[in-house]
Parts: sequence; C-alpha cells; structure tokens
Amino acid sequence: MFYEKIGGFEIRAFFDKEQRKLINKVTYRRKLLPTQILDDRLSQSYIGYTLILGDLKNVVAWGNIALGILEQNNVTSEQRAILNSLLVSIVTTYWKCFADTKGRHGVRLHVNQIQNEYRYIHHEIRRIRHNYAAHSGEDPFESGYVLYVEDIVGKNRFEPFTIPIHRRANNGDKKLTSNIIKLSESLIENINRKQEKLLDRIKESTV
Repeated sequence: MFYEKIGGFEIRAFFDKEQRKLINKVTYRRKLLPTQILDDRLSQSYIGYTLILGDLKNVVAWGNIALGILEQNNVTSEQRAILNSLLVSIVTTYWKCFADTKGRHGVRLHVNQIQNEYRYIHHEIRRIRHNYAAHSGEDPFESGYVLYVEDIVGKNRFEPFTIPIHRRANNGDKKLTSNIIKLSESLIENINRKQEKLLDRIKESTV
C-alpha cells in the first residue's frame, strides 16, 4: 500500500483483492476527490524516471554506508561481508538504470546523459558489473589455481600436497565509492531537471 500525507491531502493507493484491481483514493480535508490515471507517453516517462531516481538514491545511500565502514581503521570480517554485499548491490542497481525494463515503460539512462568528468567511472562500473558482480569474466576480479607442493629431492619430511589458491575483490575502495556517489548524484540532478520539464508538459496537456 502507498500512503502519503501532504498538508490537507491524503493519498492512498492499494490493490483490492476482492475487486482484483488497483484503487486510488485522494482526499482533501477528508473529502474524496476525483482522480484519473494518466497513461500518456509523457506520464509514462515521468514515472519511469521516478523509478530510476529511487535506484540512484539507493546507490548513494549504500555508498555512504560503505564509506562509513571503509573509514574505520580496523574492518572486521563481518563488515567485509557487508562491503561485498554493498558493492554488488551498488553496481547491479546502478547498471539497471541503463537497462531496458518493461516496468519503466522503456525509460532508461544513456551514457550521453553523463557529464564527461564522470564517464570513466561509469565505464569502470560496467567493467565490474560484467566481470565480477553479474558474471565471471576475464578481468582479475576473481581468479584461482591449484598449487602442488612437494619436498626437496632427497628429503622425506612430508607427503606432497595441493593447496587451492584463490583471490577475489570483495569490496570497493574509498576513492571508487566516493566517485560512484558523485556520479549518481549528478545523474539525480539531471533527472530532477528533466522531470520538472516533463511535469510542466503533463500539466499543459491536461488543462
């Protein structure tokens, strides 16, 4: 259920199981107001960008949580697990904003919407996403091999044995995380400006 109160207005949106449909109720000083769902292209674009904004704000919030941990002198193994989870969430959620999704009416971000100073960070996120967070690629974010160890010839101190050697990049560093936050915040500003223009056009079309 969606609920929000703004001044004398109360907005409720929920799914009625008995009627099997979405119900929208807007009241002003407890009096019900007439409403209608706008399904035109401008309105679809507006809500698509709203959903993208939610993702980008999550990226910024997760990035700040990660920075708080990375600022500490001693990071525990439990905190490293949290950092790993945050990195995967940040990278995959950020990249979702550039993917074509039906729920967003085809609205997505494009690289030409990114300021030039932040484009290298965008490409770095893409590299991490494709080679570490979502796939196992050729970049050295994770690798491993089996090491065979035997005693020096003529010595019989122990039996030969094998050791699995592996490495994995578990979390981003402070610089990368800070830059991802700055990139996301610049995109949020860009979308806010775009939505202001869209909202003006929506209002004009409904008058």
